[in-house]
Amino acid sequence: MQAAGEAHKQLDEWLSAQLELYAGQYAHLGAGACTMCKKCTYPDAPCRFPNRMYPCVESHGINVIPLFEALEIPFISGENIVTWVSLLFFA
Repeated sequence: MQAAGEAHKQLDEWLSAQLELYAGQYAHLGAGACTMCKKCTYPDAPCRFPNRMYPCVESHGINVIPLFEALEIPFISGENIVTWVSLLFFA
């Protein structure tokens, strides 16, 4: 599970780098909590890497399971399998 999560995070980072041309024109929501820094500056100070950090999908109130069910996207792939989800919204 952790290896798949790390691979998903690397894919998110690659995707963000590819989309830098569209700064301000899209929102990238990732899977899980941000792990960019060993110690987060929030809430005492602003994020040190706001252009590289993307909040998790659920932090925006999006419940992934009903979303996937509504879109008829398989979410449960079997026992001991975790589905990692990121979303991109374009303006």
